[in-house]
Amino acid sequence: MDRTKLIDVDTASEYELRMLPGIGPKVAQSIITYRELHGRITRYDLATIPHLRSSPLLWSLLTFSKSEGESMIGIDGQEGAYKEMEKDQVFGEPVTNFG
Repeated sequence: MDRTKLIDVDTASEYELRMLPGIGPKVAQSIITYRELHGRITRYDLATIPHLRSSPLLWSLLTFSKSEGESMIGIDGQEGAYKEMEKDQVFGEPVTNFG
């Protein structure tokens, strides 16, 4: 994979997602499922996906065409606030580890 090309998380195929460091088959499918249900995925949403092995290299290779530049105002009007229930419905488990 060309490491200089940014991968658009909002449009990437499962194969393209799996080529990224820290993203295996299970995480790639979770990203695609989330996109199908919500139409897009934000940096915040991606960071909460279970089993994602986050790293500075991973984040440097990503772009988000459908969510970049948008306000991070959440459902309840608070900056960065999102309904945890929605993520639990997609992933089937609460998110407790961000590290």
